[in-house]
Amino acid sequence: MRGSDQAYRNWAWPTFDAFNALSLAVCDTCGLGMAVPDLSDATLGAFYGTVFRAMEGHVYLNFNRPPVSFFSHRAVAQVSLASAYCTFEAGDTFLDIGAGEGTSFYAARALLPSPKLVAIELAKDAETYYRRNVGAAVHSSLDHFVAAKKHAKIILLSHSLEHYRPSDIDKLFHDINDALASDGVLLIEVPHVDLKDHPEERPGDAPHLLFFTIPALSSLLEKYDFEVLFIRTCGDHMHVPETPDIEDKARRIRRWAVNAVRNILPNAVPRVAKLAKLAVRPEHAFAAVATAAYGGHRDCLRVVARKRVARTQTPSPADPSID
Repeated sequence: MRGSDQAYRNWAWPTFDAFNALSLAVCDTCGLGMAVPDLSDATLGAFYGTVFRAMEGHVYLNFNRPPVSFFSHRAVAQVSLASAYCTFEAGDTFLDIGAGEGTSFYAARALLPSPKLVAIELAKDAETYYRRNVGAAVHSSLDHFVAAKKHAKIILLSHSLEHYRPSDIDKLFHDINDALASDGVLLIEVPHVDLKDHPEERPGDAPHLLFFTIPALSSLLEKYDFEVLFIRTCGDHMHVPETPDIEDKARRIRRWAVNAVRNILPNAVPRVAKLAKLAVRPEHAFAAVATAAYGGHRDCLRVVARKRVARTQTPSPADPSID
């Protein structure tokens, strides 16, 4: 692991000073990147407790209203892929770590036979939201889920792993190993960020603290005794982002448009945000298609893995087409 000559890009939360003090380190072998030094528990608690989902922020989520959109192409692609690598039976548990708006639960209810839905989520008011809208049980941590002697057939970690500190990884994967059923699968999706060979293609870094290539993610899973069943790039094709000034201007425009209608027409906010995003980059109109496309130089990684234990061999599904 060596220091990177790339500065940590705190484009989204420039007034949150803790991110401005970070630098980057990268592994010369696998390309794993990390933000250093570790942020304190208090700092992360302050950020995710009050700043990340704040009303004026661009990832605001109001858990006091019903979801505006019940359907997510990404969630459908993820649940479909995970279910192809395990035998999910009625009453099995589908666990989402960092469930956000909960669109994965709607996908799970549509694609899996009578799943038990469980969320790991720290956001305020999330427990009432999940119980009321999707009937999901909520745990504040994996520790609580494991302590209840429960196991999940599918564990989803979608765009959550990159938010963990390097020092959190050991406990996280030991907890996942304890929480995953012996015949279950883990699906992880993260941004594809190659700090070693293509650092210019990444957007802003904050609030991400870990950065993954295919070798880095594979090595991490193997280190914790997981067998990688599938790993591919997915999402939009990579591009070199605009300069920070242009990206920041676009972000301010989107934020202004969203906040302008948030208190007047709350159900229109996602539509306004989408239109503002399309105005900046029209190719985002095809994002739904890209969530189920694999291979090539794309901006996300999707992996399916299982615990490395002796088992009778089950046929693997055919790989999705690679373009």
